[in-house]
Amino acid sequence: MKYLITLLFLFTFSVSAQEGMPNMNLPGIDQANMPEMMKSMQKMSACMSKIKQAELKRIENIARKQNAALQKLCAAGKRDAAEKKGMEFGETMLKDPITKKINKCQEFMVGQIPTGAGMENDDDLHICDQFTNQRQY
Repeated sequence: MKYLITLLFLFTFSVSAQEGMPNMNLPGIDQANMPEMMKSMQKMSACMSKIKQAELKRIENIARKQNAALQKLCAAGKRDAAEKKGMEFGETMLKDPITKKINKCQEFMVGQIPTGAGMENDDDLHICDQFTNQRQY
């Protein structure tokens, strides 16, 4: 289920990179590597700029609606239904052509941000628990 939360985080990260991110100060990021990271972010931003804003907005709206639906299921105690719906959403998003383009753009950032930099390890958390443990970035 971490995939769904990661997908939502990375999508937000990608849109922010396209719009120009403020100075990142996440724990675990070596400031000496910042110039290389910024080059990678510029490549990712250039890649993302080739995706139509309307398509990015469409994906963002789908993700927000899904997020709200999952939180509603979790709040109602329907944890199994939330988990199933989240998995189905992740599988659907993997097939979406715009999501594929976004993922391709994000490849420029692979290895640039250390695993866990500023994020908790939530691999074993149920999706409902991830919502309650979510931090703001």
